[in-house]
Amino acid sequence: MKIIIDSYLFEALKLSELKKNTPTAVMEYLNEQEKIENTDVEDFKEALSNLATLDLEDDQVMLPSFNDETDPFIFQIGKIYIYVRNRDELPISGAFELFVLDINDNVIGFIRGTKNNKLISFNLFYLIPEKRGWGIGYDIYEYFLNNGYTIKSDSEITDGTHNLYLKLLNNGFKPIVFDNGRVGLKK
Repeated sequence: MKIIIDSYLFEALKLSELKKNTPTAVMEYLNEQEKIENTDVEDFKEALSNLATLDLEDDQVMLPSFNDETDPFIFQIGKIYIYVRNRDELPISGAFELFVLDINDNVIGFIRGTKNNKLISFNLFYLIPEKRGWGIGYDIYEYFLNNGYTIKSDSEITDGTHNLYLKLLNNGFKPIVFDNGRVGLKK
């Protein structure tokens, strides 16, 4: 079921009236959208440290198969090319999968995530071991932040993701702590 709320109509309705007559899933979305506010840096760091640490071993993750006929190119960051699985672009809302390719058209990683308008969460971000530490993850996160997205953490993060959030914070992106304890960043 897809529900579209006209922005003018939304502005005209009182939020309390809307809450009385709106299905739960839409209410969760609306509540999440209105709570994207900057937070204190120390509160952000504490919430970030409280997220459960996920320690994936490389043998637990397999690169999904890439098909250049059905998985189109969507953008480039330096010498990294991003393709989306079975779509023409990122969805407005819902799950997605991105492929990360190098200049030689080799798949070097993938991202599984969810998106809700301009709120995006990367649920799994994997790069092959020999491409880690090159700043690829930073560049991809920075691309989305600089293009108006708010990035929201998953409920579990790796040590690498923890360090990436701190690096982005130290480079001027604004910290957010969501009601459910997850953290986020925005420009």
